[in-house]
Amino acid sequence: MQTIIFINYHDYNEQLAANQLYRLLPNSVYMDANWLCYTEPMRYSDTTVNIIMDNMTNAVNNFLLARNYEYIIVNFPFNNSKLIHQLNSHLHSTDYSVLFFKLNNTSALEGIEQFELLKSEYEVHYEPMSDNRLLRCSQLDTTQMTAFKIAKTIHDIVLEGK
Repeated sequence: MQTIIFINYHDYNEQLAANQLYRLLPNSVYMDANWLCYTEPMRYSDTTVNIIMDNMTNAVNNFLLARNYEYIIVNFPFNNSKLIHQLNSHLHSTDYSVLFFKLNNTSALEGIEQFELLKSEYEVHYEPMSDNRLLRCSQLDTTQMTAFKIAKTIHDIVLEGK
């Protein structure tokens, strides 16, 4: 079974984590949303988000159908799981699982002490998807973590099935 791993990011260090994860997970492919559609500055509008989602959907479908990769890593600044649900509804394969890692650097938030937001290194909850699949959502506090440590933590969670 293939696994699609969605990683949101807010800062440069978190963006590098997906690239590091690609190097740690065996038989994986890494897609950065900036490669799919990029402007300077990035202008997120309904039009550009639809273009990005269409490109991501096509690329993920191609990787699922080719079956060459066990892990498909998608790096994009998702604010919530709504876009993941939308993308999932347009995938053609049924033999895959979906993971969503929401990265939070609490040091960037005013008035919140380190780890106060999550009370632990990561929390997990599940969301039902339209195809009766469960989306596993993990929140990871990246405060004072290097890109490699973020990637290693995600790697361990994925391989251990936590």
